[in-house]
Amino acid sequence: MPSNALDIPADVAVCPYCGAALYLEVEEWDAETRQPTEAGAYIHCERLEELEARAIGMRRGARRADALNAWYKAEAQHEQMPYVYWLPVQVKVYRLFAQHCRVLDEPNGDTRLVYVPPPLPPAEEMRRAGAAPLPGF
Repeated sequence: MPSNALDIPADVAVCPYCGAALYLEVEEWDAETRQPTEAGAYIHCERLEELEARAIGMRRGARRADALNAWYKAEAQHEQMPYVYWLPVQVKVYRLFAQHCRVLDEPNGDTRLVYVPPPLPPAEEMRRAGAAPLPGF
């Protein structure tokens, strides 16, 4: 997984095709807020990435041919009807997860994606919503 990527928690989303874990990769962000743009945030299936890495990393032979076929088959499955399967997941991940990510610059010139949890609502709003008060408030 690239340094400008983060695992997406399973309670936010999983792959709509195979149920595997997903990760968010960011290639574009706002220069002032360091927040990923919706157009620059991409979701990848970890299972598909693993199949690709395994197939490409093998030497020639029958096992590599089997691995390539498995990867091609999975890739074809993951490309079926993207507006029905991928788009809703992308929108959900961006709204619930990516908006709370920031891109940081590393000393070596690389970038790193970090998750910044949303702030908790003030104690008064929590009381109005019926939530139990937090200790010390």
